[in-house]
Parts: sequence; C-alpha cells; structure tokens
Amino acid sequence: MKPVYFYALITGVSLVLWLDAGLAQEVFYNHFTGQVVSLNEGDGAVPTPRDFYMKSEPAKVKLESDFTHLMANKLEREYQPATLHVRFSDSISMRCAVRIKPRGKSRLEFCDQPPLKIDFRESGLSSTSLKKLEKVKLVSNCRQGFYYDKYVFREFLAYKLYNQLSPKSFRVRLAQIEFVDTGNDGKTWENYGFIIEETDALARREQLVEIEERGTAQTFERNCLAVLSMFQYMIGNTDWHLPSQHNIKWFRDTSTAAEPVYVVPYDFDLSGLVDSEYAQPHKDLNQSHVKERVFICSTMEEGDLEELVEVFQSRKPYFYQIVEDFPYMGKRDKKNAMRYLDGFFKTLENPQKWQKYFIEQAFPYDW
Repeated sequence: MKPVYFYALITGVSLVLWLDAGLAQEVFYNHFTGQVVSLNEGDGAVPTPRDFYMKSEPAKVKLESDFTHLMANKLEREYQPATLHVRFSDSISMRCAVRIKPRGKSRLEFCDQPPLKIDFRESGLSSTSLKKLEKVKLVSNCRQGFYYDKYVFREFLAYKLYNQLSPKSFRVRLAQIEFVDTGNDGKTWENYGFIIEETDALARREQLVEIEERGTAQTFERNCLAVLSMFQYMIGNTDWHLPSQHNIKWFRDTSTAAEPVYVVPYDFDLSGLVDSEYAQPHKDLNQSHVKERVFICSTMEEGDLEELVEVFQSRKPYFYQIVEDFPYMGKRDKKNAMRYLDGFFKTLENPQKWQKYFIEQAFPYDW
C-alpha cells in the first residue's frame, strides 16, 4: 500500500492519501516530522475556501504533463493526465493526479499556452472539504516570457475590481506556476497565472444555483445586470453576450429556484483594460479599436442611471487602490491601467455625455 502525498487546494492542509484496493482514506500529515496528526475540519486549523482566495501572495503551483502533445492537439479540447503540485510554505505541499485540457476561444487559437481546465473528479478526493472539488480554471501566460505577464496581471485585476462591486463574482488567486513537459524530456518553464473559483463554489457561497437556459425571456435582477453592464463598459470589454451566456454565468436563488436571474461575468482578456496583442475590435458593435468603450445595456431610466453612476463613483478610490497596491505590476503598467480608468470616470463626471454613450450609442443585450 503506497501513500500519495498531496496538498488540499481548498482546505490548505497537508494530507496523506492512502490508496488500497481502490479505497481512499485521508489523514492529516505534518510535512516536517512525518507524523500523522488529528485535525477536525472547521476547528480553525484548516483554512476555508474564502481564506484561499483572499490571500494576496501567489500560490506556488507545479504542473506536470505532456504539454507537447497538449499544444499539438489543443483544438481537440481533450483531457489528458497530469500531476498537480501546490506549495504554499516550507511545511505545506500538495501532489495529486488530475486531468487537464485547454479552454477558451481566442487564446486557444492564438496562444502557445492557452488557459487550462483542471479536473479533480477522478482524483479520489473523499473528505468533506475535498469531495466537492471538481473543476478549476487556471489562466497562465499566453506565451512564454516575462513580456506576457502583464496580460495575466491586468486580467487578474479585472476580477479584483468586480469583486469590489458584488459578492456574486468569481474570486481569483494569483499563482507562480512551474510547467514540466513530460513529453519533451522534462523541459520546464515558469510564469505567472491565476486560479479562478469554481462555479459551484461561488454558487454555494452565495446560496445560488446555476441555470443554463438561453435567451432573454427570463427576468434578470435589475441592479445586478446594470452593474455588470457598467463594469464591462468600464474595462472596455465587449466579449460577452447575455442571451447565449457567452462569458456570463446565470444563477437563481436556491431558496426559491425562481426568478430573478443573477449574472456573473468572467474572461476579460479581450477587454481594453487588458489590451492583449491578440484582441480585435468588435465590428458588430461598431468598435474601431480594442480600447474604445461600448455600452451594452437595456433601456435605462434617467434615475436608474444616476444611481448606477453613484455606485461606481463610490468605488473609484477602491479601484485605484487595488491597482496601486498590486506589487507584481510595474509602475508604467499601473499608470497605463489607471489612465484607462480615468477616461471612464471622466465620462461619469459629465452628465451631458451620458445621453451619448449610455443611451444613443448603447447596444441592446440581444444585439
């Protein structure tokens, strides 16, 4: 009987998973002493999912797989075996078998290294804290090299900005990732990335249930949808479509499983804030360049628009502080990001521009 040592991504504790005749039993493990210790889940020694995503320092991640095969066949979007390691300190580490596959659309076509989906469902996790862990999204550099870190950082910050507007949003954790290509003599490379909270984890946290209906017949929660629309305008993102749920998740309250529908955005790499080299202007929305903002929203009453503007103006200092305090982005990139936000807030300060940008030039959700 062999022990498989791994770190629990969600719980944040060292474990030993003993595999015997297809059965799995996990115990808590001290990395230094090698002794098995007894810890009860929820006693404070085991960090919660909230703790994991609220940490500011990058998670240390190592991913081993045949990346030569994955990249040669990336458009097939098929799972392949991999080994995932996560190390957060000298005393806590992880190792477990997972499956990975490429995801995305633009990045899948353009990038040497597209985002990945990590599948834990066949990993044999069985504890209360782990068995709900199914699929996690991992975003990393589009291509190897320090130059591409900036796109990762900017998109990471976009998630952080939206976290300031609504708890019904995906949490993210920055990561330093080492890739090991088992299909190329163990070639290794490192870059930054980030881990995106599972959809089911968000739903459990906010007491929601995901729904997959398409169309616009549903009654959407008005404030939630308005905030989402203005946020997408703020970061200059047109890569979303409400009726088809493109880069949008839909949820309902678990207590009623009825309307209204709450919406949560994700994937901001084609936004003007990120300004990635593969982003293209959206011709169907008359966008002349990637950084040009386009407001996508239903008809909005003047009073509702005023309230929405007030919401964003109240969050302005927090937005700028998030960018300013982010230690992994250079001064020039920070300045460029804040300058882009400046353009948005200058529009909000001028009610005469509201009629032009938010009403006359706005596109409906079902464009």
